[in-house]
Amino acid sequence: MLGSVPPSNLHLTLLVNEDLNFISEARNSFNESWKFMNEPWNFINECLILVNEALKSFNEYWHFINEPWNFFNES
Repeated sequence: MLGSVPPSNLHLTLLVNEDLNFISEARNSFNESWKFMNEPWNFINECLILVNEALKSFNEYWHFINEPWNFFNES
């Protein structure tokens, strides 16, 4: 028959598809575990961002508190 796939090629195609599905599932599983492993680092990053913001606020406050002393020192 014209256009028909011989059984050996069909069987090979099915095996390749099974392998590709397995590889795809393994990749998806790896991606999920990678996200899970990065979760603590994302949390630490968020904490560091908050600490940075707090230090900026403290720096502005400290500058405000020292402003009168700076005025006297310059006089």
